[in-house]
Amino acid sequence: MDGFLGAYWRRPHSYLDAKIRSCISSFSCITEVEPRLEELREDLATGVWERKNQQLLKADSFDIGYRLITAEVR
Repeated sequence: MDGFLGAYWRRPHSYLDAKIRSCISSFSCITEVEPRLEELREDLATGVWERKNQQLLKADSFDIGYRLITAEVR
């Protein structure tokens, strides 16, 4: 199952979990991910992420552009 990259927009700690990342196909295309994960880990630990993203934590939804298109074949 692909969790897709934006699925955890309000739960950034989830990106630190290797099991979750393994279900996000986009991570296979990202190079040098470890330094960025370390930055995220530090930002979460120090509260920097929460301070920078207060509006996300208050939001009920976040439009990151994903669209699901279905079609009926006749």
